[in-house]
Amino acid sequence: MEEFSLINGHPKVNLGKKDKPKQTQLNTQKLLISDEVPIAHKSRIRDENTNLMVFKSEGQSFRKLFHLPEILSSNDLVIVNESATLPASLIGRNSRTLEAVEIRLAANIDQKLRSFKRWKAIIFKQTGNENTSSKSLELPTEEREEPSDLKESDIVLLSSTVGLKVLEIHDTFKRFITVEFVKVLKNGKWSSQPITADEVLGEIYRSGKLIRYSYIEEELSLWDHQTIFSTIPISVEPPSAALQLSWNLVKRLKDRNISVVSLLHSAGLSSTGSEELDAFFPLPEKYFISFSTIKNILETKRRGGKVVAVGTTVLRALESLFKELLLKRAENNVDEPMRKDDIIILLSDFLEQVDGSSSSTQVRVKLTDSKLQGIQIDSNGVFGTTRIKFQENSSFYLCDALLTGMHLPNSSHFSLIAGFSQDKDNLLKAYNKAMSLGYTWHEFGDLTLFLPK
Repeated sequence: MEEFSLINGHPKVNLGKKDKPKQTQLNTQKLLISDEVPIAHKSRIRDENTNLMVFKSEGQSFRKLFHLPEILSSNDLVIVNESATLPASLIGRNSRTLEAVEIRLAANIDQKLRSFKRWKAIIFKQTGNENTSSKSLELPTEEREEPSDLKESDIVLLSSTVGLKVLEIHDTFKRFITVEFVKVLKNGKWSSQPITADEVLGEIYRSGKLIRYSYIEEELSLWDHQTIFSTIPISVEPPSAALQLSWNLVKRLKDRNISVVSLLHSAGLSSTGSEELDAFFPLPEKYFISFSTIKNILETKRRGGKVVAVGTTVLRALESLFKELLLKRAENNVDEPMRKDDIIILLSDFLEQVDGSSSSTQVRVKLTDSKLQGIQIDSNGVFGTTRIKFQENSSFYLCDALLTGMHLPNSSHFSLIAGFSQDKDNLLKAYNKAMSLGYTWHEFGDLTLFLPK
C-alpha cells in the first residue's frame, strides 16, 4: 500500500439545496443555549481570524485561531484527518416504482478502507425534479418523507449504467437501509458483472452532491468541504475542525517546533432526521494510522509534549487504536491502572514488534499473525474500525488536547467533548459566554481548544 501524504487538489461539483437544522435548547442548572445559535458561512473557511475559545477547568479565555501557535507549546504534536469529503447525496429513481428518491451515504461497510461498494445509508422521498432546484431538498431533514414503496432488492438508478441495490431495510427505521453499488442493464435490472472501486467513485463524483443542511444558505462547491490536508475521499461529511486551518498557520506552528502529522478517518453522517435513529450514531467508521504518525506520538509523549487531536474523528481513531492495545494488555494479565509511563511502554512495545523501530526492552503486548482483535497491520501502518462512543466518564489516553468546533448540546459530538472536558457545567457556562461574544456554530463556525489541567 502506498504511503499517504498531505496533498491538495480537488474536483469541483455543484451541490443541492438545504435542510433545516433542528432547534436546540438545553437548560442545565439554569444554563441556556438559545434556540437560534449563530451560524457562520463558507466565507469563513481557512480564516485565521476565527474565534477560538480556550477551555480549561480552571478557567477559559477567548482568543483567535491566529494565536494557536503561541497557545500550544514547543514539542507539541498536532494531528489532522487527511480524508477528503465525497459528494455523498445521490438522487435517483426506483426502477420498479419510478419514484424519485435521495440516498445519503452514511457509512462505508466494505472491509477494505478504499473500497466503496457497500454502504449504510438514509433514503428520502424526492418530490419535484431530480435536480438541485427540487423543493424536497428545501425541507428540514426531519420533515422529509420516506419512500412510499421500497422493497429489498429494489434498484435505484443513478445513471444509465450504475445503480444502488437495496440489500436491507431496517425493521424500525425504514429510512435506514443498506445499499450496494451495481452495474445496471438497459432494462433497469442489475448486472452480475462486478463493479470496480474506480467505477463506483466515478459515479459518486458524477451524480453526487454534498450533504448539506439548511443553515448553509449559499451555494457551495466540493472544495468548500475539503481541508488543506484532504487526500483520499472516504468521508461523507467534512472533518470540519480543520476547515479553518491554513498553510500559513501550519508554517507558524512548525516555526514554533510544533509538528503537524496526519491520519485517515472516514467521517460519517451526523444527522438522519430521526432523533431516535440519531442516538445510534456515529456508526462504525474506518481509519488508517501510519507507523510514522504513531512514532511521532511516542516521541511527543517521551518529551512531555501534548498530542493535540484536530477534530473528533482524529480523537476516535487514536483512542480506538489504544483501546485495542489495552485489550491485549489485559489478556497478558496486566491490570494495574494506566500511568503515563505505561502509555509510552505500550506504544514502544507495539512499534518494536510490528515495525522494529522502537528501543523498548520491556515487552508486554504479544501480537499473533500481526493482528489484534480490531485492527490489521501492513508495512505502512494500522487499519481499524472505530466503534467508540464517548460518554462523560470516558477515559482518554493518547490525546491530551482537542481542537474542535462548537457543538450543539443535544448532539453526540457534545457528549464526546463534555467527556473530554471532564467538566460539563463549566463547558456550558463557557458556551453561553461564547454566544454572548458572537461565536458561531457548525462546520464553518468557530473553534474550541480543550487543554489539560
